[in-house]
Amino acid sequence: MLRDTLSEFAYTPWSLAGLIFFVLMFVLLLAWVYRKGSDHQYQEISRLPLEEESGLPNHEFSERTLAMLRPLRRWTYRFSLEQDRIDNWLGCVRTAASRDHQLAMEILECSSLLKGYGDTHRR
Repeated sequence: MLRDTLSEFAYTPWSLAGLIFFVLMFVLLLAWVYRKGSDHQYQEISRLPLEEESGLPNHEFSERTLAMLRPLRRWTYRFSLEQDRIDNWLGCVRTAASRDHQLAMEILECSSLLKGYGDTHRR
């Protein structure tokens, strides 16, 4: 089957030129991304705050699309992990409340330390 398919492939110099062009552009793109000093620039860009109002016409569409996907979050792996951790944390609060009320209040206040997404969430 592969031999039949390849025998029907029309080999032209343009296909070889296209392949060489693609590989050349890929190598040049990699060289530009990993150029000397670019890591500092990327770190500066990653520290910039996200803008809520970008003024782009697709901004509102992307927000609405994300809002429509919100009900699907309950079936994600991360949601189940978070729920398990919340249940475990509440169990710790109940255990601490049965022993010492002040300790339970301190554990409850620790919940404000865990917030954020991405790298902030992992820390």
